[in-house]
Amino acid sequence: VEERKAAEARLREEARLIEIVSRAGARRAGELDLERIVQGLTDAGVELTGARFGAFFHNDVGGDGRLHLYTLSGARAEDFAGLGGV
Repeated sequence: VEERKAAEARLREEARLIEIVSRAGARRAGELDLERIVQGLTDAGVELTGARFGAFFHNDVGGDGRLHLYTLSGARAEDFAGLGGV
């Protein structure tokens, strides 16, 4: 009985993960705006992992050499102000 319950729990979790990935893919399928695509993937990453927040940074190649915050999910941009601008 315990093995069956554990297997059912694993299946529920797998179904939840598949739903998140499927929903994220469907939302991005017709999207052409790179910022919206990256934001959606950042949001999906937070949902998939259960993290408190997620962020995507990029290097300013040829610029100041610092990391720049591009997208953020589940936190305030001000919390990352020292690392660069959104």
